[in-house]
Amino acid sequence: NRQDGNRYTLKVIQDGVGTRLLAWGTAYTFAGGTAPTLSTGVTDVDVFDMYDDGTDIFVHTIGLNVS
Repeated sequence: NRQDGNRYTLKVIQDGVGTRLLAWGTAYTFAGGTAPTLSTGVTDVDVFDMYDDGTDIFVHTIGLNVS
């Protein structure tokens, strides 16, 4: 459950097909106003750190294609 002050880490792993996309909900906000482009190679890994202020979830990209 979302609560003001919560922090989350999201690890996104592409499957054996790759090219999967992630649909971010309207509560997510990103630096520059644009969601990052996920890595799309087979088994690629992207990692995000998030902070929830109770209204918005602020997303910081830790690393793309860290596999």
